[in-house]
Amino acid sequence: MSNASQRPLCCLICRKEIHTGDSYLRCSVVACNSGREKLVFCSERCFDRHRATARHRKAAPVACVAGETAA
Repeated sequence: MSNASQRPLCCLICRKEIHTGDSYLRCSVVACNSGREKLVFCSERCFDRHRATARHRKAAPVACVAGETAA
């Protein structure tokens, strides 16, 4: 209901806007998806840059579509 829920997502690495209907990636590590800011990435390349600096043992990209809710 707030403006924040309608604001486009933004790639953590390159800052490209991800609009409703666009595909994006998120990190499979729970710590990256908790809290106010969710870490999202526009491409495999951006996700790989995150994985290199985050020092996760087992991290995988999870494909999502902006604006869709998980069932």
